[in-house]
Amino acid sequence: MRKLFQLCVFACVFFFATPVDAQTLFGETVHLELTPRNPAPNERVDVRLNAYSVDVSGASIRWFIDGVEQDSFDDEYEMTTMLGALGTKTRITAEIYRPGRSTLSVTEVIAAQSVDLIIEPQTSAPVFYKGKPLPAPDEEIRAIAVPHTGGSDVYTYTWKLGQEVLGGAAGRGKDVVTFTMPRRETLLTVSATDSRGVYVGGRTIRLSPNNPEVLFYEENLLRGMRQNAIGNTLTLPQESETTIHAGVYNLAQDLFETSNRLYWLLDEERVYTHNQDGQSLTLRNEGGSQRVEVGFFAQNTDSLTQFVDDSFMLFFQ
Repeated sequence: MRKLFQLCVFACVFFFATPVDAQTLFGETVHLELTPRNPAPNERVDVRLNAYSVDVSGASIRWFIDGVEQDSFDDEYEMTTMLGALGTKTRITAEIYRPGRSTLSVTEVIAAQSVDLIIEPQTSAPVFYKGKPLPAPDEEIRAIAVPHTGGSDVYTYTWKLGQEVLGGAAGRGKDVVTFTMPRRETLLTVSATDSRGVYVGGRTIRLSPNNPEVLFYEENLLRGMRQNAIGNTLTLPQESETTIHAGVYNLAQDLFETSNRLYWLLDEERVYTHNQDGQSLTLRNEGGSQRVEVGFFAQNTDSLTQFVDDSFMLFFQ
């Protein structure tokens, strides 16, 4: 009876499955790798068996999905399957049969759930711009995690910007985070776990800082703002006037509400307007033919990387 007990203990050490990997008494480890790492509902997932530390000479490999053997993947190190609808779980098992040695088995349960990321850069754009503002270096970004898990649990979120854990640690219910955009391309990652500490999903996106720019628009008291930007030149007939609006993209959102450095130039000479925030310049052609270079400069004094400087030629006829 004692010999039988010892045999059972020995067998249990050599054959066991975990959600991540399996390991033998001799340190041999096998695990499953998923591509993509966080598959969404109804998405194809590639599963690869990593058994580099295991002696597999003469071994055979069998794959199982929810306990059903997949003969088409016999002796393959990779298999492919489709996940089900939101909230379903797929159990993938790989077994390595080795002549004269114990069988190794590893299992991964893949939940069909996902986490979306909503990125809200706190940067400038003209009021008529219908697109989303873009991240700018040294400016704040607000990120929101939206889990699609089919459950109602309050999740714990871990946010990482590059290798830095935002906030220093994970936070329960912390589905919103704010941070400063770095001056180089960076990965933002969020992962969510449930109340039992089980991983339920995550998402990684690549954030790229965008250079600020200014485009010029004509503004008419009767017709409003023309949404087609002025090109390299603009012609102003005699006895007429126009208001030029500087549409600034990817600078501080409150650029025109704070004491930042900005001004207009006419032939490289600074001019100051009666416009309250300095974003518009009104010009009138009193007669005569000439050309003037109209320029605009703006800088966020809190960041050396945030400034715009551009111009166009205005022809008086």
